[in-house]
Amino acid sequence: MKSEDIIDKTMLKLKEHLLSINNDSCDYYLKDFLSMSKKVIEKKYDDYIQNNDNLKDNVSNIFNNIYNIKKDDALEISKNVLDDLSAIGY
Repeated sequence: MKSEDIIDKTMLKLKEHLLSINNDSCDYYLKDFLSMSKKVIEKKYDDYIQNNDNLKDNVSNIFNNIYNIKKDDALEISKNVLDDLSAIGY
């Protein structure tokens, strides 16, 4: 799966979670505020999906940077574990 596909699915899940939180908050907030909040969530997601390549590139860069940092951390941890295992003769 390409990173772009992962990012698109992540943004869709984010939208769904935000809408879910919005719906779960009905008891705590005014209905007008919830209606406006839902419209903002939908609008931001639509802006992301539609022809805003600059926004998609920025989101993609953020996710790729996070991935690369975590990948480097995972490689370092893995190297340390292998070094520890070889030091004890395993």
